[in-house]
Amino acid sequence: MGTFALKNGSIFLALESPGGIYNPSQLECIAKLCDEKSIIAKLTEDQRVGIYIPEAELSAVAKRVNEVGLGLRHYQNGLHQPQTCIGELCTFAQQDALGLSVKITEALKDVETVSPLRIGINGCMRNCVPSHTLDISLIGDDGGYRMYIGGRTSGFPELSSFIAEDIPESDVPNLTKKILELYNKNVQDEESLGDVIERMGVSPFVDVLKPYSQDAAGGGADFSEPMEEESGESLGPEESLEIVETSEEAELEAPEIEIEETGETFIEEEGDVESAERKPFEKPVYRDENQEEVQIDDSGLLPEEKEEFEEEEFLEEAPSEEEVFEEKLASGVEEMESIPDDPDREKRRETLRIVEDTFRRKEAQGTELASSSWEVKSVDLSPQQELFISFDSGASININLDMMRNGERQLAVGDKTIHIFSSPLRVVVEVDELKLTIPRRAA
Repeated sequence: MGTFALKNGSIFLALESPGGIYNPSQLECIAKLCDEKSIIAKLTEDQRVGIYIPEAELSAVAKRVNEVGLGLRHYQNGLHQPQTCIGELCTFAQQDALGLSVKITEALKDVETVSPLRIGINGCMRNCVPSHTLDISLIGDDGGYRMYIGGRTSGFPELSSFIAEDIPESDVPNLTKKILELYNKNVQDEESLGDVIERMGVSPFVDVLKPYSQDAAGGGADFSEPMEEESGESLGPEESLEIVETSEEAELEAPEIEIEETGETFIEEEGDVESAERKPFEKPVYRDENQEEVQIDDSGLLPEEKEEFEEEEFLEEAPSEEEVFEEKLASGVEEMESIPDDPDREKRRETLRIVEDTFRRKEAQGTELASSSWEVKSVDLSPQQELFISFDSGASININLDMMRNGERQLAVGDKTIHIFSSPLRVVVEVDELKLTIPRRAA
């Protein structure tokens, strides 16, 4: 059985019942154990019930659960009981997966494996039990069961391979057992079923599943036999390997040809040695619409393409902030003067003068502000939930708390960083040693 040790010194004991079906007496036994020993139970991913118990109580607990028909199995190692869907009572079921699960569990009760091996069973192609990455996957259809083998659920999962179809329910338990017997016979170290198939090939497993193996059932060529070349000659694994090696040797032994003009060497196939020539690289020739040759420089562009490329705006130097402002200011004045009989013309002019004056003042004060004191002078909160922070340098900022989204953000002001945290209930502002907690006002 083995135990699965936990970090806190206890063990995880996996209890199971065929098909994941638990009767009232079994559930009552589990409930009493949890109540008496103040432990919890957990349903596992493969339809077992796990309980957390001190290792010293393993024997007593095992005896009690065995009395009500519950089996014990290691949580991770060895063969797992089959996972299954709800079976023939489902409106989509084409096969009784639940009943088959009970039969397979009975057939495999004495089978052990050196590595974890999982089986999944579905009654239809909906695949409610995600079984395609399990070691053995059985999926029902109107013809019986399809079998897939060799899946992996590790950090690099792999889908299982479709290997047999139209297997009658009565034959599935015995064929599944034969697959596991073949695996146990050939496994090395702690290989998974997929590892064994990858190492020795699928042919032995195909033979075990005849006459339901995929190609045999479909009437195609049996892929347990060696493949044949177009000539019809048999090409077995050893011969195939030998041919590959021969091909590599031929390539390595190809003669080297030296060209006197350039001194270059290269490999040429045997038989073409006498006629081997090195052709100089020829640049492509471009012609215009009159079929006259056009010279291309190192840029690789045609003349008209080069002219267009050089005229692109992104090649020009980006304008400075001052130039952008001057352009916008000029366009604003021009647009304003173009409006006849504008009653607000003087007001617009005043606005432009204020904007221009502000811009110039900020530009002039930039150096001075950078070296000024940025100590917090005052903090005020208006009834409109606007927070005003003034600094010794004369600068100030205002933050509309109603407009602040939930989350954390930072504002850089001079050499200061203002941290703001917003939640549905409050806003917290931190700058220097100052920390303000401001409740949100009701909407």
